[in-house]
Amino acid sequence: MQEVHARSACKKCLQEVPARSACKKCKYLQNSPAAKISPTCSGAAWQYRGASLLEELTATCSLAALPPLQHVTWTFNNTGESVRISQDLISVEGSNSTVRYTPLTELDYGSLLCWGTNAVGKQRVPCGIQVFPAGRPDPPDECEQLNFSVSAVTVSCKAGFDGGLRQNFTLELYEEHGTDMITNVTNEVIIPSLLIKFLI
Repeated sequence: MQEVHARSACKKCLQEVPARSACKKCKYLQNSPAAKISPTCSGAAWQYRGASLLEELTATCSLAALPPLQHVTWTFNNTGESVRISQDLISVEGSNSTVRYTPLTELDYGSLLCWGTNAVGKQRVPCGIQVFPAGRPDPPDECEQLNFSVSAVTVSCKAGFDGGLRQNFTLELYEEHGTDMITNVTNEVIIPSLLIKFLI
């Protein structure tokens, strides 16, 4: 019974900290048959990525496995077909596998599925990345001025939908009465908070 509980703790630790050396219970039980675990997703089982046509994206599948991974397989699925991705486009480093994928037509949007295999066996339920057409981002919302002085101003906003791609946020500062721009600043953050320093 203690070994079963230890195995459960080992699996939880592997999912949270994929590096096996960081899991003391796994190190203690690594030679025990009861502690061996077939690959599972580490973290979120599904991710969502936007991509434009002819744009290469890299998708990463994080796995937990004991003993370590021996092989990783990627496939692409849409409503009409399932295609195995060439190993030339796949790399494996430790418990992470990365695939390079480029949608060439509208039919190339769908699901990238990742399976790991180790000495115990093949992963039962794959990890997935849903690839969809990238679009223009929605504008920021709920912007508020957090700080204002003679030399700086800080504005914080709630990010809108990113369109499936990483987005930049730009803040432009204009004269109160006029169309002349004083300065601007650009930032790459999930929750935009931009600071402008200026001289008056």
